[in-house]
Amino acid sequence: MGIIVLLLLFPCIDANYFYYNRVEKRTEILEKVISLDKEKITEDEILKAEYASILNEISKQKDGSLGSVFITTNSKEVDRNKFVSGAAVAWGVAFLCIFIKFEKRWYKIFGLLLFALIGWGIGYVFMKLPTIISLICNYVAGPGIQVVLIGILATSGKKK
Repeated sequence: MGIIVLLLLFPCIDANYFYYNRVEKRTEILEKVISLDKEKITEDEILKAEYASILNEISKQKDGSLGSVFITTNSKEVDRNKFVSGAAVAWGVAFLCIFIKFEKRWYKIFGLLLFALIGWGIGYVFMKLPTIISLICNYVAGPGIQVVLIGILATSGKKK
């Protein structure tokens, strides 16, 4: 539970504390690069190559903020895939309801419809969540989180 609370609080901590530290360090680096003597650098080929390498590395470096981890714009295909991966576990349980023997037939239909609806809701939530790092993380995390939660719920009964 503590991990979940920490994950929920981390964006706030990142935005209010870590972000300013990153900006301050980047500003210091920029000031140091600007203060270099360019004449000395251009005269020496080794210094010139190193300077170009440093500038290239700085231009490629992302700021490392939490915002750079999230991808907020998705195509319709990505949203559809996130929806399906988020709903897959509940839809799998809905499919299994077909094969479960109940006393009354409407229990089977009710279970099928209930889990199909739950799957739709979970899929919608996962579709609206931002993409984290890469699409594979979302496609695996959706069903993975659900399986873990089902496992926790199934094993959290009273122990004697």
